[in-house]
Amino acid sequence: MSVPESPQEDTRKAAEALNCGDLAEFGRLLNRHYASYFSEHHKKSAAAKLFNTAVNLGDAYGSGITRDGRLYSIVKNSMADSYMQNLNREYKQYFGGSLDFYVTRAEDSGIRYVPEN
Repeated sequence: MSVPESPQEDTRKAAEALNCGDLAEFGRLLNRHYASYFSEHHKKSAAAKLFNTAVNLGDAYGSGITRDGRLYSIVKNSMADSYMQNLNREYKQYFGGSLDFYVTRAEDSGIRYVPEN
């Protein structure tokens, strides 16, 4: 992943990508931001490991971590079920637990909760 020019420049580019509907570019910038953050801070934290796991799956446009350590990812609707299964499998392998997922659609802001079965 390339190094960000500056947080301000990446934010401008991310906003531009969203306005143009370019989720691939937005996701690339999102991943780059968090990869840069985790390379400087918290390299070995659980949040960094979760982020890296999500990015390495390759199923999402991009992923990030909230302040309280929750992962969010931008995924095509057609890939959502596969992404959740793959991420949960990797999570169980590395962390020994399971994940709960909250799925939302950008066009209607509806949220669907998918508990671990």
